[in-house]
Amino acid sequence: MIEEMSKIQIIGTRTLLDECIRTMHALSVVHIENVHQGKTPERFIQKIPLNPDKIEERKSLQKSLKGLEDLLDLFTKPRDTTRKTVPYHSIQDTLDTLTPIENKTKELHYKKDSLEEELGSVGRYERILKVFAPMISKLGSFKSIDTLGITIERSKIEVLELLEEEINKATSGSYMLYKRSVDDKLTGVLIAHSKSSGDDIKKLLTGEAINEVVLPDDYRELPFLIALTKMVTKKEEIPGKIKEVNLKLNSISGEWYKIVLGARTAILDALEELGTINYCGGSKHSFIIEGWLPKGKLYEVKESFEETFRGNVMVRELAVSEIEEANTPVLIKNTRIVRPFEIFLGFLPTPHYRSVDPTPWIAIFFPIFFGLIVGDLGYGAVLFLIGIYLRHRLSKKPLLRDMMEIMCVSALSAMIFGAIFGELFGNIGKDIGAFTHPLFDRAHTLKVFLSISIGIGVGHIFLGLIIATINYLGRRKFVKALEKASMLFLLTSFLLIIAMKLDFLPSIATFPLIISSLVFLVLLIVLEGVLGVVEFIKAISNILSYTRIMAVGTASVVLALIANKAGSMVDNIVLGITITVLFHTVNIMLSVVTPSVQSLRLQYVEFLSKFYEGGGKKYLPFKKND
Repeated sequence: MIEEMSKIQIIGTRTLLDECIRTMHALSVVHIENVHQGKTPERFIQKIPLNPDKIEERKSLQKSLKGLEDLLDLFTKPRDTTRKTVPYHSIQDTLDTLTPIENKTKELHYKKDSLEEELGSVGRYERILKVFAPMISKLGSFKSIDTLGITIERSKIEVLELLEEEINKATSGSYMLYKRSVDDKLTGVLIAHSKSSGDDIKKLLTGEAINEVVLPDDYRELPFLIALTKMVTKKEEIPGKIKEVNLKLNSISGEWYKIVLGARTAILDALEELGTINYCGGSKHSFIIEGWLPKGKLYEVKESFEETFRGNVMVRELAVSEIEEANTPVLIKNTRIVRPFEIFLGFLPTPHYRSVDPTPWIAIFFPIFFGLIVGDLGYGAVLFLIGIYLRHRLSKKPLLRDMMEIMCVSALSAMIFGAIFGELFGNIGKDIGAFTHPLFDRAHTLKVFLSISIGIGVGHIFLGLIIATINYLGRRKFVKALEKASMLFLLTSFLLIIAMKLDFLPSIATFPLIISSLVFLVLLIVLEGVLGVVEFIKAISNILSYTRIMAVGTASVVLALIANKAGSMVDNIVLGITITVLFHTVNIMLSVVTPSVQSLRLQYVEFLSKFYEGGGKKYLPFKKND
């Protein structure tokens, strides 16, 4: 339901403003709004600016917040992320303590990045150096000989012959050349030459197909064989060093993550308190704060302010005009059973204050429509068990937990209607003698099932119009109430005439009903114009939309029967059971999606359109960060 709200005004001396804001923040129930300057002459009320000290404080806090968020990014997030409370007066001490921790963390991350970069570098060169190693070992330990490694694309290996001719000329035949396949794309070539001809040979290494093997800086001055040995050693050592760094990072994160999170939250709260000053008005020596809170919390807030300020700050309830009431923030509060269904309001605009919260009605009709469509004791039991299991697993995720609770309630509805329809995984219940005489066999009484679906539609639409009429009467919007009442009586007269024509009712009052239909139609046109006729036709269409309960429900029955029939047609019992289970699994999956979509459609399009008013403002209390 939509909670009744009170508008309050808090008045005090300017010296108490900061403490007043902190008190409101701790209470976490006041929805603060800008003070309306038009109610009092502007020379008495003006916006309260931040003084220079507050501006500097805000800049310092914003800088500290950025540093803490960067530090959190460096930490490894632990499993338990419950923050430790850091009082506002302890923020600076906490930040001073965290400075060496931040430096140590950055140092470890730099070390880890360097190790990972080195590991990647070693991995890239190791494959090529292993190809060159056997060739280098053939050269022995000639001190006057130098080596040069290159790779050539195998698709352009013909350039090697031209290169060798040029090398022969540059060294006057004093060289040795070895080649070996690196992979299916590259050929490794090792050139042994006198140290004096090294520059001449390097000048020849041009062209897209030829690439000199240039070692990383740490290995560039070493001979290839020694470089290879050091690289292999490094490759074996580096993962252990990275693991050691990670252990240190995890240790620091486990010790300090919660404290950093607490300091971050304290700074966010402090920044919000500073920002709240912009909503305040006042004079040179006083301040005024205006806002909204649930009426049931008014006494608690007054008592808290009286205890804290001993009469130096006044909290008073303001009279609310009709214009102001339209802008009243909306707080929806329901019982524990109904609350999970509030997630369906997330797809709708916030309801208007003083209008109707549809959550309790959705909590009633969504499971009923779901159960009518699924209508299988076995399917319902499977969905209920899945829902119970997932609800337990997702208990720390409120949105998903609520969805699973809705699924459990809807599954129970499916089980109840399954018992009424005599369906247990299709016709298996009847085959084993569990449901020999069901209360209602929907698979063989489609005409009756269709009539029930339309009857449910009539009741649902009428209920929506009745809710709207009562709500408008309570808000003294008599024209709107008359519009809804006229639509209700027009539909009643029209449907009674149809029932008589179809021989569902005796034709004893046809003429009076025709007259009343015309009267209410004229009244509707007077009140709403041509739109009234459109709404009437739309209402008839809405009622017919409920035939989807029968259509989709019957489709579910047929799929279950097909599953059992397909399994029984196979001679192999194991294969038959496998086929049956597979078909039922698919149908159960469809039984989650399709009935949910159809039930929601009937709620949103057909039912809520009769009374739901959006355009409200969400209640956002000034509260501490979680």
